Amino acid sequence: MSLSNPTTENPVKKFIEYKAEESTFQYWDKKQEKNIPLELPVQFIVLDELATITGYCEVAKSNLYSNEVHNLNLQMLNVKSFKGGVHLMGKYADIKDEVKSYGGKFTKSVYAALFSEGGLELVNFKLKGDAFSKWLDKKINVLENGIEIKSFTDEKKGKNEWKAPVYEPLEITGEYLEEATAMDVKLQEFLVAYESKQIEKPVGDIEDEDREEVKKEFDEKISGEVRKMNKELKTDDDLPF
Repeated sequence: MSLSNPTTENPVKKFIEYKAEESTFQYWDKKQEKNIPLELPVQFIVLDELATITGYCEVAKSNLYSNEVHNLNLQMLNVKSFKGGVHLMGKYADIKDEVKSYGGKFTKSVYAALFSEGGLELVNFKLKGDAFSKWLDKKINVLENGIEIKSFTDEKKGKNEWKAPVYEPLEITGEYLEEATAMDVKLQEFLVAYESKQIEKPVGDIEDEDREEVKKEFDEKISGEVRKMNKELKTDDDLPF
């Protein structure tokens, strides 16, 4: 940071993920040091949608993360593991296969004004797996309607069973739209500053030979049984192209 270019504070209050095995949307509460589930119905107004990578790399024994982008065709993704050992850089179409091989998943990052007891609250939903695929299929104009989640569908593939959220349209009054619009103004200020400071080139914290070594170790550890299991799992958590 500097005096003329200070660091912009992230205005998001809660980062929410969907846990299919528990059929809940939940967020991590720092004070209580535990995940807090959201009670149904979950209602929110969409402010913006970005793309990112999340997941877990078995070889690196670490969660994966990346920067967030608005345009997958024009902007670069910088994918890393928290503990090091993984560093992929490029447009999604160019690196998606390698991202998947490391355990990474395409994730929709939805910024929203969540209806809570205290009124609207700026939050972020990380949607992957069925939570993302159902989001693609929702057929709701988010510029005209809010989103409501009050039920889940039973899903099954092979021996695997899980639940997926049902997104329904929610009518929003003018008062809440005005409040959400003002909230989005602050959000966009943050996102503009955030995207302008993203690294456009790999920073070199992992050499090519190190990356290849991790990849080799990863491939050796994936047994035929695990590959078979992965094929049985539902894998439509990525973009349909």
